Amino acid sequence: MGALPTLFAFIASLALAGCVLPKKDSTTTIGGPSSGGDPASTGGGASGDPNAMVTVPDLTGKTRDEAIALVKAAGFKHEAESKPMMCDGPAQAVDTIDCQDPEPGKSVQAYTLVKFNLKEGERLTGMFLRRHFDGLKGMPVDAAKAKAKKDGHTGEIRMKEVDNFVEGCKPNTVCFASDERGGQSGMDSKDPLLLHTNKQAIQIAPPPED
Repeated sequence: MGALPTLFAFIASLALAGCVLPKKDSTTTIGGPSSGGDPASTGGGASGDPNAMVTVPDLTGKTRDEAIALVKAAGFKHEAESKPMMCDGPAQAVDTIDCQDPEPGKSVQAYTLVKFNLKEGERLTGMFLRRHFDGLKGMPVDAAKAKAKKDGHTGEIRMKEVDNFVEGCKPNTVCFASDERGGQSGMDSKDPLLLHTNKQAIQIAPPPED
């Protein structure tokens, strides 16, 4: 019974000394205010989609400045560049574009580099182009030689039999024409021209009669 008065006396002494027990703050949340979140986890998104697709504009007949402006307006990320290319399309005016890569109307990624060929002077002079090679296909050999000369070829013409039989290519006709490396993109008119034909059938003579 003597312990109870002693406890009351101890509590009373604490009150007189001004000691106050701490109160629990029911509004405090560990980790910051509940409505704020982590500011480091928020922010703007990506500045652009590297896989975005755009359509290649037609630059044929345009000047350099017009082409650069068209490519930029189409949404490409890189400025169009002038690069020498072998073109065999319709002739264009000097200082305008006569071919490009990629081709017009094609859907490509926005980071694709568009290149174009700017015609400077008479570019086709002295060149034997793809359309010239294609024009010899299926012609009799002598006629193909004459046409190549008419198209401006001044170099040597060589005959070459194909390794694999070309279906539909008649005897003594040109299956296809090429430069000496087998290419058809274009060459100097003085370079050798190859006319490819099927191998000639071997005639086997019958055995002599006894």
